[in-house]
Amino acid sequence: MGKDRDWLEKPSWEGFSSAAERQPVPAEAFNPPSAARASACALSALVRALTEGAAASGVLPEELVVLTSLRRSPDPFDALRCYRVRGLGGRALPFAEGVAAARRSTRIVCVLSAARGATLGWIREAARSGLDACLLVVNGGGCSGGASTEPDAGLAQETLRAGAGFVARLSPFDENSSALLGRALRHRGLSVVDAISICPAHDDAASFEPVDAPPGGVFSDAPQTKVMRRSDPAEDRMRQFEHERLWSALR
Repeated sequence: MGKDRDWLEKPSWEGFSSAAERQPVPAEAFNPPSAARASACALSALVRALTEGAAASGVLPEELVVLTSLRRSPDPFDALRCYRVRGLGGRALPFAEGVAAARRSTRIVCVLSAARGATLGWIREAARSGLDACLLVVNGGGCSGGASTEPDAGLAQETLRAGAGFVARLSPFDENSSALLGRALRHRGLSVVDAISICPAHDDAASFEPVDAPPGGVFSDAPQTKVMRRSDPAEDRMRQFEHERLWSALR
């Protein structure tokens, strides 16, 4: 964390307290001084919105885990000051289930490309199982030709059918993008955010209609009816130790 503040021994997100019970933390806590780069990039704007949303929600850097499967160099998510794993090649969701099983107190953010998020069945399976994580689907739209930018996106419909409680779509350059991502982080259960990430530096904005008027907003913000419950490994070891101690006393 540097010299300004210390990390907590145990993250304090356990119990999933509401935003009213959390105190805001400075947004600069997530970013080292070298984070101010590529300011015109849509991914950099998405990272800034994520850090502002997390900070406003009271999420501490040591409570945040970012799993990214984007194959970009440099990756703007590397500038985050939190736990992060990169280069997963579209396998961020399986890793997220492992993180959720190992430490329930963390807030998990998975960054997927539109092709991986729309074609693989991992998002539907995560919604059905009730994974408690936030999924950021980087939708390049017309830049790659592999994803739709219409308001009735198939990805949003599929995740709603599968049972995701929070489904939204945004443009990283919108003023309310940080507030929307903050709502996604506070949501208990699976939250899916379709982020329209058309690069304004390398692509002609006039040829992409969604850039001028991106179809965004929250499609659903309902309580998750099924949330994945994982036992704490430390508590499991303590129960096993007590069980063995009792058996030893009875012998």
